[in-house]
Amino acid sequence: MDRYLSKKTPQKNVPEFTTLGRAVCVLGKSGIGKTWAVRKALMPCIELTPDILRSKQDTIDFLNKIHGTEIPVIIDEYECISDLVGLREITKPPTNGLFVVISQVPVKFDFELVTYDFPVLDSNSIKKLFPDADDNIISTCGGDLRKVRHSLSFKSDVWDEFQGPREFL
Repeated sequence: MDRYLSKKTPQKNVPEFTTLGRAVCVLGKSGIGKTWAVRKALMPCIELTPDILRSKQDTIDFLNKIHGTEIPVIIDEYECISDLVGLREITKPPTNGLFVVISQVPVKFDFELVTYDFPVLDSNSIKKLFPDADDNIISTCGGDLRKVRHSLSFKSDVWDEFQGPREFL
């Protein structure tokens, strides 16, 4: 009987942003792993996409469907969708679970939203993630993991300065 009572369940490594409250803004620059970390911590989750937030009625219908549930809700790339009509319909956290907004710019809603500054990995941590990466690329990437991963796939001495939709907006 003692072996059953003394058995401990392993404690999960819980990211800090999940303990800050019901509504959290994960803030940080592009490419440092915000979206990956949030999705890993909160799967399964529901994402409020631009298609849902584009119209007032679609947003209201969606919010009515998930009202009262415990499933986490994510809004990613807030800076790209901040002008959509549906955002005005979110007057409180949409579920009883965690509501996370991932953004590069500060976010403001009509309810309290705790801001969590996502940490930028140092060179040693990036080297552990990408052991084959060149030290020079790691030191110049500024914590942008996509640049390091890109350098492993496409051998080049400089990063191409292309603008994707996120950067263009």
